Amino acid sequence: MIDPFNKITLHRIKSFINVLALIKGSDLDFIKDKYNQVADCFTETLEFLKRIELVRENDHGLMLSDDLNYYISDENLRSQITNKLINHRCGLYEEVEQYLKHFNLINGQFIYNPLIHERLKDGNIRNLLIELGFVIYDMKNHKYMINDKYLSLFLSYINKGELKPSELNFILNQQAILGYEAEKAALTYEKNRLKLYPGLIKKIEHISLTNVNAGYDIRSFSVGSDNTTSDRYIEVKAVSAHMYQFYWSANEIEKAKLLGDNYYLYFIPVIGRNIFNLESIEMIKNPFVNVLGNSIKWKKLIESYCICKIK
Repeated sequence: MIDPFNKITLHRIKSFINVLALIKGSDLDFIKDKYNQVADCFTETLEFLKRIELVRENDHGLMLSDDLNYYISDENLRSQITNKLINHRCGLYEEVEQYLKHFNLINGQFIYNPLIHERLKDGNIRNLLIELGFVIYDMKNHKYMINDKYLSLFLSYINKGELKPSELNFILNQQAILGYEAEKAALTYEKNRLKLYPGLIKKIEHISLTNVNAGYDIRSFSVGSDNTTSDRYIEVKAVSAHMYQFYWSANEIEKAKLLGDNYYLYFIPVIGRNIFNLESIEMIKNPFVNVLGNSIKWKKLIESYCICKIK
């Protein structure tokens, strides 16, 4: 069986994307010629990028995915590739799952300590994940660890597979901590946003601390151009910086529908273990209409049903 990670490196991926960004839609032979001037293994790299859906092929030639149709920094590129790979809808799901299932929870970290023959077998996927920063190698102890920066992504990924009770408890605990820390970050953001209105800052409430069924986490305020104020009900979602996937409960949706323009979703990008990028926070007003009702920008997946027997 051919290893789809064979000969795949970050340099080859970046070279391919840079070439395609400049001459998108051109003849395949022309793209190959330009690529071979800066890198090698064209066929393997193209197949890999197609399988993780960063490159697509149509009647007009090769095209980058919409996420890459602009200049992208090395850090963002690594994050894009990682989020494509650590995803159950990835075309390389089986290969990724086969490798990641080796990581076990030890003292609060997911660690893989392979035997020599396992290192050789896993070499290609392991080396790419190290280049991407998803996996860290502890040279002193000869073991591999999941980078804290991607812990929430990893936990979300393994949460859909086989889990030991200890791993499930760890995931639930980490998710609770992450949610709480994201809410604290949102409170900090709100206080800074309303810094010209100290009277309003004193009235901001962290609702989820006292009522988990409210349908929102924070009660804050909006200030109009005429200085009139209105309530702002905020539901906080900690999300991956490049994949805004989140879970929205029926209760939260119902409250969003009821409150309309006064209800907001705050998406807070996670960039490390309980570390957030508040500069990139995204706020969506009336998400019942602008998220749930917007099938062009947002894709909805049903992962569970509430089923009642009819008497």
